[in-house]
Amino acid sequence: YIEAITKANPKGPYALAGYSFGGIIAYEMAKQMLAQNKKITMLGMLDTYAAPTFSYAPSLKRKLVALQHRLKSDVYVTKCILSDSEAFKTRLNAQKQKVSNLILGLKNGKEKHHQLRYHQPYRLDKMNNLAISRYKLTPIAIKIHVFRVENPSYYMHDPKLLGWKNFALKGVEVHQIPGDHNYLFSPPNDKISAHILQHVLDNR
Repeated sequence: YIEAITKANPKGPYALAGYSFGGIIAYEMAKQMLAQNKKITMLGMLDTYAAPTFSYAPSLKRKLVALQHRLKSDVYVTKCILSDSEAFKTRLNAQKQKVSNLILGLKNGKEKHHQLRYHQPYRLDKMNNLAISRYKLTPIAIKIHVFRVENPSYYMHDPKLLGWKNFALKGVEVHQIPGDHNYLFSPPNDKISAHILQHVLDNR
């Protein structure tokens, strides 16, 4: 990605952003580009969550932190289901979808079904998950713009800054955008989010 960007724009400056796991990739790009003395005028996280596991290299400690996070996530989901009828319906539909996917996966084969459902190769997601399990975040001298959805759909240990406080040495600025993790690019959320992002770019 860095090679492609610098080939198109050798001198910079550069504005980087990523959605979901793409934000982690954008962070690593910024880290490497800063090490090359390139100027980064914006680093944006589009609902990218820096989970506590990212603070540790692969180790027993990381596994324990992941387990602790999973338990807290389960408690959070349970509370949501018990206190919100819509959340209960959403989780129920999700479980129905899991059963349906399991049946279709057995019928079509795991890789073919994954391609049909997600429109991308099974091996690509498998490699992404492997990267997630091994990657460690280290702080860099940069300001991070967090674009946080107004309807979070999963547990976060830091719902305010999405876990980025310890990694952005020049601070974190939060911008509220509409929707949830899956629909922030869907109408009418897309136009509102684009307007907010454009405002940040104009004021870099």
